[in-house]
Amino acid sequence: MGTMKFIGADGCRKGWIAAITDGRSSWEIDVFESMRSLWTQHKNASLILVDIPIGLPFLKKRRCDVEARRLLGPKRSPSVFPAPSRAAAYAASFGAAQSANRQILGSGLPLQTWGICRKICDVDGLLTSNRKARKIIRESHPEICFRALSGGRSMEHAKKTNDGIAERLGLVQGINRECGKVYEQALAKYKRKDVARDDILDAIVLALTAGIRGELTRIPAETEKDEKGLVMEIVYKRRSAEARP
Repeated sequence: MGTMKFIGADGCRKGWIAAITDGRSSWEIDVFESMRSLWTQHKNASLILVDIPIGLPFLKKRRCDVEARRLLGPKRSPSVFPAPSRAAAYAASFGAAQSANRQILGSGLPLQTWGICRKICDVDGLLTSNRKARKIIRESHPEICFRALSGGRSMEHAKKTNDGIAERLGLVQGINRECGKVYEQALAKYKRKDVARDDILDAIVLALTAGIRGELTRIPAETEKDEKGLVMEIVYKRRSAEARP
């Protein structure tokens, strides 16, 4: 691995699947039980993009979620789950989470969001206690990244379908041909019950985004922070004109 290190991390049944790259020809895939274990091993990374809400709403919904859904359009907007309030994320049961969210945000909590609350708390616990990690670990979203890297076109097919896999794999391979190789290696290395095909591709596009040239674009453009001081944003990069390996 070169001196620069860029990581994309996506939640999977086994914990977190991470694609690790120097931004060019060096790629590897690893799985971590927790975000803290990933951070402990890779705190020297230049940028770690994760697909999980960072910064939890209070009083009103996060602007980044609303804007991301608008950008993705009707087909892909459901992939952006509404972020829970912190009280809901840490609740002991789905019922308690529903009650907490209604009290704080005025709306219930989708079951899909409850399903990722443990991972939300995993990242939230690290970032609220570690200021260095806050600068390196940033929230992104794979579908926003795919859209940006395709020139502003949201993906046509659902990500879990064969057509969706082929569409996304073709896009990342067109930018860096190593992406196809590391995808195949990850398929062979991990069982589907632990790591799904789309989990691998999501991690790859996050790492690819982190490693390409260019400044991060933030949604929303204005800084919005939660009650713990964490920035509520979704970041991405537009595709560089420079050809990659």
